[in-house]
Amino acid sequence: MSSPVPGPAAEPPVPRTFKAEGPYESQSSRYTVPPFKGTELRDPEQALAFAQRVLSGNAVDTPETQTTDLLLGYEITARQPPLTIDEARLLWNMLRRMSHLEHLVLEDPDGLLMLIPTPELEASPLVLPRLKLLRYCMMFSIDFCHTFLSVLQQAPLESITLRYPKEYDQESDDESSDPFALLARGWLAEKLLHLDVENLRYEYFDYSAAMPLPHLATLSLAFVLDDVSPRMPILGYLLAIVPSLYDLVILTSAAPDPLSPDQQPPIQAIWQANAEAQTQTMTRWSLDRVQAGLLDLCLLGLQYPVREVDVIQMDFFSIQSAGVYVPDPFPATVPTVLGLEFKETSTCPLGAFSTVLGRLRSFWSARPHTAPPKVLNMRLSIRHLQELQALLSDAFALVLDSPRIEAFDLDIRFHCKRNHPDPARPQRRYSHQMVEEGDSSDTSEEDPENPSPRRARRTASPCVEAHHFFKQMPAILAGYWDARFEEATTGALNVTVNISSYCSPKPVCMMSTKNKKQSPVSIWIAAQRSEAYEPA
Repeated sequence: MSSPVPGPAAEPPVPRTFKAEGPYESQSSRYTVPPFKGTELRDPEQALAFAQRVLSGNAVDTPETQTTDLLLGYEITARQPPLTIDEARLLWNMLRRMSHLEHLVLEDPDGLLMLIPTPELEASPLVLPRLKLLRYCMMFSIDFCHTFLSVLQQAPLESITLRYPKEYDQESDDESSDPFALLARGWLAEKLLHLDVENLRYEYFDYSAAMPLPHLATLSLAFVLDDVSPRMPILGYLLAIVPSLYDLVILTSAAPDPLSPDQQPPIQAIWQANAEAQTQTMTRWSLDRVQAGLLDLCLLGLQYPVREVDVIQMDFFSIQSAGVYVPDPFPATVPTVLGLEFKETSTCPLGAFSTVLGRLRSFWSARPHTAPPKVLNMRLSIRHLQELQALLSDAFALVLDSPRIEAFDLDIRFHCKRNHPDPARPQRRYSHQMVEEGDSSDTSEEDPENPSPRRARRTASPCVEAHHFFKQMPAILAGYWDARFEEATTGALNVTVNISSYCSPKPVCMMSTKNKKQSPVSIWIAAQRSEAYEPA
């Protein structure tokens, strides 16, 4: 095993699949195009009838031809019996007639294009002079997407979302699987600003794209890993193809199994290759925001300032690997805004996130002038309360020991989904106002198996754990409102803590230094103090 990379030098201290996959849903947590709001055609007969109206006689100014947003659902090509070639031609000619389209979503275009001979498609190009947004979901083959883009003309596309097949054999296609080779068309390079690629694998990059996308500002890549699809260094390729990047999202759908030797990528080699790629080019990104998993962010090793960094995926393998091979996940990014998202699982307990916070504390204490962000956002999804207090101790210690931090926002979500096995069953939710006002009839000491009639009438939901979570959080958080915290928040530090649960998703503010007297924690502390000084 390679030796760990040495840490940073200290600074002086300072104070303070092959079938239709279903309706389109973006996998990216920061989607680059707005939600679809337009004409959805999912029923095959409805779609064919719509096409007939578009193509009927002088159907130039009909509502159908004036449609600007159109979705063709996967249900159309999944029909039994399957579409005939004449029906496929009807739908294709419908698209050719709809010259007002601005937003087009194709959930299974492969099922349509495979029925029409390619020479026939090339002889009847698709001219959409107003099309700006395209979402294209590949189901069988990348060759069909190459064909579609080759016959699409005069489309001033600004945003493209590509979903690769979940189960795909590269050898079955003739064209390149590289998404940038797929988009290497002069008319695309002129306007394209946003690109999302999903179900991507590192081996799809064959570095064959010779045409850069000079105006591309937002890039989202959602990768899939398995036994034969490990991580690879791609930063040098991205710098060559996307020189003007402003917003980068890197997601990984499944982390490698640390127990499987075949899934162990050469972590340090990837990190070093990406670092060297940045020194061997004159291109420097002016990044505003980077959103990535912990290990993906570490492997990028970005040497450019980034205003906002959002770490959205943490698992035990990533935390372990990043700690061994990468000295600092933010060597030069120095984000002004840092987001940390952690979800407690059976294989990654809250203690793992405490490890991350401990490493950040050591990095930031070594460089207190520059390393900490000004705004720190934490989003926690927890399943148990046992380790939460220790985690909160680490979080508040990190903030109080980092005088550069001006705002700390903490969102805690209690993941009580296991208590709600039937999503179709209507369930009543606990009243947050009841918790905030301290209703004495709803105490955590009451037996949840034999509730009082009054309580049973108001808390019909089976999620007793969520109710206890809301009741206990003011007391838990109050333990960190000590003299040091009071001194820090009296100055420049603003702290806000919101909590929610699976069955009560609306956030409830538990602690706010901007409104100290009205937060549940302040009310709880005041109540405890009044009890302490009450005469016997």
